[in-house]
Amino acid sequence: MARQYDNQPKSMGCGTIIGLILLFFLTLADRFEDKREKSKQAANVQLASGRIDAATSQIARQSDENLMRSYGPKSADYELDAKTGRTLLHMLCTLNRHQVLKSMLEGGASPNPRDFRKETPMHVALQRKSSECVDLLLKHGADLTAVDNKNYSILHAASEFGYYEVAKEALRAGADIEAVAYDFTPLHWACFRGQLRLAVLLCENGANTSTYGKGWTPGDLAFGKHPEIVSYLASRNAPFSQGFLVEHYDLKDGWPFLSEYEIIAMSGDHPAMQSVRNDSPEQLEELNGQMIELDISNKADTPLLIVAIANRKNLAAKYLAGYTKKLNACDTNGKNALMYSLEKGSKDISRILLKRGIKLDHLDTGGNSALHYAIATLDNDIVAEMIEKGADIFAVNYFARGMMHVAAENSNEVIFATLIANGCDVNQEDIRGNTALHLAAQANNLTILRALLTNGADFAVRNMQGKVAADLATSHEASQLLRNRFEIEGSNPATRELPAEVRTMTVPTSELVEQRNAR
Repeated sequence: MARQYDNQPKSMGCGTIIGLILLFFLTLADRFEDKREKSKQAANVQLASGRIDAATSQIARQSDENLMRSYGPKSADYELDAKTGRTLLHMLCTLNRHQVLKSMLEGGASPNPRDFRKETPMHVALQRKSSECVDLLLKHGADLTAVDNKNYSILHAASEFGYYEVAKEALRAGADIEAVAYDFTPLHWACFRGQLRLAVLLCENGANTSTYGKGWTPGDLAFGKHPEIVSYLASRNAPFSQGFLVEHYDLKDGWPFLSEYEIIAMSGDHPAMQSVRNDSPEQLEELNGQMIELDISNKADTPLLIVAIANRKNLAAKYLAGYTKKLNACDTNGKNALMYSLEKGSKDISRILLKRGIKLDHLDTGGNSALHYAIATLDNDIVAEMIEKGADIFAVNYFARGMMHVAAENSNEVIFATLIANGCDVNQEDIRGNTALHLAAQANNLTILRALLTNGADFAVRNMQGKVAADLATSHEASQLLRNRFEIEGSNPATRELPAEVRTMTVPTSELVEQRNAR
């Protein structure tokens, strides 16, 4: 017991010493905390972005408070660096000092000063990936059509560094989608850097996929590095330097992308394929009884069930839909059997697949779900069943198209009401800047136009071509409805608060009935 008592003070003394040492270092650290905080941002910029010039280094060493005391909005666009002509705004964007930038812009500083290279602060913010600065400049009216003295535009920079919203607004502002800088168009830059969303945005708004830059097409630049971009471009029949690419990448089986015909071809000599050619469920049943495998694929690796549906061999397809052990298999474009059956209007097959529990959240290579297909083909009884089984009515494909777009474009009046009633956004824009109102106007569908306007659709939205919905209507009635709306309502419905219970032409999904025959 005595030995234990004697050891106790020694232990406490050791702990006290350790505590004092820790306290000393913590106190010492506190003395330098302010200095560290002031230099942290400059250090981070240098680490992330490499070397910065002397003038920018001077700005980096100053605190936000000191900068806002030393410079005002009126002087923010004055030249600070005699060598480059860069202004305070350029340097703030280099450093991503967005709090100071915000103060300057809100105080009235111009967002568009030019340095000696004709670069604007937006050029700098995009290239430095100073995202907060990009957002502020976009908000405060940066010139999105600006180009530097090498013809490198805001659209080039946004495409290269992945700023989708900037690129979209630049196109809306009239930026040249085919402008060439350093021998590359914006699409070349997007493909070279692996910016899938930007590549899709540019292509869907008219970018030329055939233009050569430094001897390469946009597809060539993506090949071997960015497969999703390559697949998308191939789906648009974009040109590639096929011979060179096959040799360079040692593609043993040749060019990897197939035509639609090859994907669904009834190729091969397997007896199951012959049974599909004959559209004979009896022959398939006989083969199954002989223990011959029916879950085969054609030369394009497309499952037999899909081959049967795509070639309208419905009797054989119906048998295979109940047989297959590969329910969720798909073709090289990511389309599964349900998507094909919906596309072909094969309702019996669709119902079998749904009953067997095929996945409803599967997306094809365009980002479309089976619900996109069902709404497009007006299979509203199937739509209702899919929604009740959990299909996502808010799903958006890679072209930013949701169910409202699909319903409006295809004049699906019945399901359109259900989408509104369940909270789908009536003003959502697709990749071309079109809202559901644009597409309903293009289809001259008065019923859907009225439903949209009643529920807050903004008829003043301009798409990427600068057109409002009224510009797309070709019938007199649809055009007049849209052009007279302001006079009738007294204001744009989108600016008014909707009533607590939104007025719709609502049809519950459980009561939806098939519309195809009636139409």
